Amino acid sequence: MDRVIKFRAWDKSNKKMMLPTLMRLHRDTTKNDDNGGRVMQLQLNGNSNKEYFNLGQRIILMQYTGLNDKDGKEIYEGDIIDYWTDSPDGYTYVNKKARKVVEWIQGYTRVGWNILPSRSRSGGIKKNRWEIIGNIYDNPELIK
Repeated sequence: MDRVIKFRAWDKSNKKMMLPTLMRLHRDTTKNDDNGGRVMQLQLNGNSNKEYFNLGQRIILMQYTGLNDKDGKEIYEGDIIDYWTDSPDGYTYVNKKARKVVEWIQGYTRVGWNILPSRSRSGGIKKNRWEIIGNIYDNPELIK
């Protein structure tokens, strides 16, 4: 199975989502900050200029989950999705709509994206039940 690794970037200053076309991670040994002096060089939206950013200060990177919603749109970390499930236990037939923010989870018993596919008696994954309705930066009102 091939896994596509890609990111998008939220520019805090300009308040817009961008797609990096080039990414390089550097270490600036003159800095002693919370990021350990890590600096990201990004080329954004095909622009030939390469800019350097301290990670988390101006640019927030969001990783592609490898999953697509019902319309074929790529689901990224920070997306807000509506999804439908049969029930909380996945085994009874109740059509219930829910909403969540896509996040990476690293816990005691589970590591991965918090998108749990609805289950059916046959154990099938129902990806066609996910719908991206926005993201936490462009549409924060959707999660209040």
